[in-house]
Amino acid sequence: MPRRLVLILLVATACSRSGAVESIAVGAWSTCAVRADGRLTCWGSSREGQLGLGRNETFVTPTLVDQNRWLTVSLNMRHTCGIDRNHQAWCWGPGSGGALGAGQRLNSSSPVAVASQRRWRQISVGFSHTCAIDDEADLYCWGRDFNAPLNRLAPQKIGSGFAQVSTSGFSCAVKTAGSLWCWGSNPVVRQAVGTETREPRLVDEAGPRDWSYVVAGRSAVCGLRGGGALWCWGTNEGGIFGSGDQGGETKLRRVFDDRWRTVTLGASHACGIKRDGTLWCWGEGLNGRLGLGETTPRYEPARVDNASDWVEVGAGNTHTCGLRRGAGMFCWGGNLFGALGIGEASFRTVPTAVPTALPTALPPS
Repeated sequence: MPRRLVLILLVATACSRSGAVESIAVGAWSTCAVRADGRLTCWGSSREGQLGLGRNETFVTPTLVDQNRWLTVSLNMRHTCGIDRNHQAWCWGPGSGGALGAGQRLNSSSPVAVASQRRWRQISVGFSHTCAIDDEADLYCWGRDFNAPLNRLAPQKIGSGFAQVSTSGFSCAVKTAGSLWCWGSNPVVRQAVGTETREPRLVDEAGPRDWSYVVAGRSAVCGLRGGGALWCWGTNEGGIFGSGDQGGETKLRRVFDDRWRTVTLGASHACGIKRDGTLWCWGEGLNGRLGLGETTPRYEPARVDNASDWVEVGAGNTHTCGLRRGAGMFCWGGNLFGALGIGEASFRTVPTAVPTALPTALPPS
């Protein structure tokens, strides 16, 4: 009898663990989560097939994408890409400009393999292009190419020695040696490197090579350097820099000396996790996207709740989601297209738990 009881407990623990969320990705109007067993669930807007669910519609609760096992996923406005546990890259959604990297122009509402046999370790989806870094620290991009006569339909090497990349309407990447590079057709790029460019250009040539992380937003860029200080530049839309004001353009400057672990940029709000595990948000507060129990803007960082176990956060256009160690996934803010994954359409002004029950299959059409 005791042995049978132990077996039941072990099975229950294993089942519970398989449904736990290990990483999250937040797009403009959609959200995805990678479970502990590698299964991928997504929800929100899939009007262009960007959730990989085989149907162009809206999903208001977490829905299983396929039977593949995933390491990481990235989504933005229209398409989505992920890396599976074999380190192969897959993309889905609209890809007429080559954003899916499949070697041809196509749209797909289910994952299609990227035309490359390289082993990928990080991937970032922009508005109409994608960039990824392989196991050898080489950076490749595909999709719409600034000022190029043809779009890149398959991965094309950009450079070597890269550690992390972030894309939106342009791209920025940190090299393993700590330098920051940006490129593309965007005023943010021009402000940082003096010109719009197809090739990566060094940011802050005279400064120290101490960048560890970068995030490209719609019209702003923020990054971490030194011991975790937050630096930003671009348009301070909605007070997205948390510098006490809003509006206007800002050159590269140090915003906070606090020790940050990560930061995310939405359309007009931002959130960050400090090294002590606390979560802070600032900027536009409409629909409760800051998670503070209200809808007013905050032009300086405000602590979201009393928890100190936050490990990941992502911001969409009007919603935000975060992951707490051992406590699960939470979303808040605007709920257009069901982006919060809570099964109904009302917005939330405080972090709200996302259902953890793992669906076994796509519901019938």
